[in-house]
Amino acid sequence: MNSFSSFPIGSKKSVLLKSSFSLFITLFIGWLIYEQTYQEKINTIKAKQDEKLVLISSDFSSEISNIKMLTRILAQAPVLKSNSKSASSALRQSRAEINNYFLDFVATTDNISQIRWLDKHGQEQYRINAVNGVGEIVSPGGLQNKQTRYYFQKGMQVSAPDIFATEIDLNIERNQIVIPHQPTIRVTYRTDKEDYLLDGLLVVNFNLDYLFDQIKSYNQESTLISILNHDGFWLLNTDAELEWGFMYGKNEQTLALKKPELWQQIIDAM
Repeated sequence: MNSFSSFPIGSKKSVLLKSSFSLFITLFIGWLIYEQTYQEKINTIKAKQDEKLVLISSDFSSEISNIKMLTRILAQAPVLKSNSKSASSALRQSRAEINNYFLDFVATTDNISQIRWLDKHGQEQYRINAVNGVGEIVSPGGLQNKQTRYYFQKGMQVSAPDIFATEIDLNIERNQIVIPHQPTIRVTYRTDKEDYLLDGLLVVNFNLDYLFDQIKSYNQESTLISILNHDGFWLLNTDAELEWGFMYGKNEQTLALKKPELWQQIIDAM
């Protein structure tokens, strides 16, 4: 008889051991193949993530360098500098010339949304609003006082040729967040009374919509990109409802509160 039951007991045990061993080897080899395949996928995803991080870091570094350079170039125009005339007289005679210079400057780039020249009390004396390189002069009646804004207070403390660059937040006009959102960085340059017609602060607003759109284009199924500020608030998230919480007083919308372990890992890695 060839049935399994006809084998002696010792033979049965031997067959069972061999079968169990063969099954173990098969499962072990299967696990190794799975582990190798899984690790290869993880390595591929990690390589893609590293590549995206390098791209984003390069994009930000390049753009911030360009923004700072543009602000320094803006501040060096002879039309803004003082001469033998009194400052007040020169400003009156040069108003049209200065406004035209600012208009020409915003035409050189699409990412400037405002150029302002504030006096030492925070009052706007000149202001150009711009969209896609097309500027508009704001009349004296539309000029505002920015004395209480943090970028004016901090900017006035930084002496030229150094500049002050703010963190990225949203553009605000007349105490209201501009809709649709305009991710904005402001760069300031101190203009002192010895060298310039106006003792105050040049402030340039750069709209970073284009940069955020570029970063969004890097999103893939395996690499979804978020941008956080130093407090853990999202500036960019696949869920738009989580973005800009600090601008709206939504202090609970931070990675530190929603995923504290991940936030701690980020902090430890910095």
